[in-house]
Amino acid sequence: MAKAEGAHHGRPKNTTKRSRIKELLQAGFSIRKVAEIADCSTSTVQAAKTEMVSVPRK
Repeated sequence: MAKAEGAHHGRPKNTTKRSRIKELLQAGFSIRKVAEIADCSTSTVQAAKTEMVSVPRK
């Protein structure tokens, strides 16, 4: 039922950390360096990077 209604399942994203990751990526840091600075996994950094690319710019 919930899935049919479009309900979200899973852990919510840490928007504060994701915005910091995006800032660091835009500043030119590598994925590994961003992960080290932001204290997260490289997978998290790659996911945030994908979000940056998939958002249409106006």
